[in-house]
Amino acid sequence: MVLHRLTKVPITITPKKYYKNLFANFDFKDNLIFYELGCGWGDFMFAVNKLSRPKKTIGYELSLIHVLFIKTKSFLTKSNIEVKNKNFLHTDLSDGDIFYLFLVKPVVKKAWEKIKKECQPGTIVITLADKIDGAEYLKKIPSNPKNPKTSYFYIYKV
Repeated sequence: MVLHRLTKVPITITPKKYYKNLFANFDFKDNLIFYELGCGWGDFMFAVNKLSRPKKTIGYELSLIHVLFIKTKSFLTKSNIEVKNKNFLHTDLSDGDIFYLFLVKPVVKKAWEKIKKECQPGTIVITLADKIDGAEYLKKIPSNPKNPKTSYFYIYKV
């Protein structure tokens, strides 16, 4: 609640148990630049780094507490994760190859528009729970296949 008051955005965290099915059904190729927009504690970025060898892994987060935690964990684990305490809507994202978004729906839409405008054709965007209005997804992956009411990962290509 305190973090929400400071940052004006809710903290939405991807449950770790959801990663397994996404990673089993989507190939995170090596040597790509991976972004997580609104990275929270950075768990998803660290999981991607264990799974593949990104050229760079970059997270954006408005909560300074989360940013400091990720920087410390990245240093201690010798990860190539970089985290920025900035609003990603006001920065250049044009070098990104894959983006992960688990944000509130209006911000997902803004991020999608920014990525489409700045990034190369073929850039991948993965969202959890919300489809992007007006965009057609390539693939839909259940976050928990054992639960018929599960949310889904949606994979889009610019």
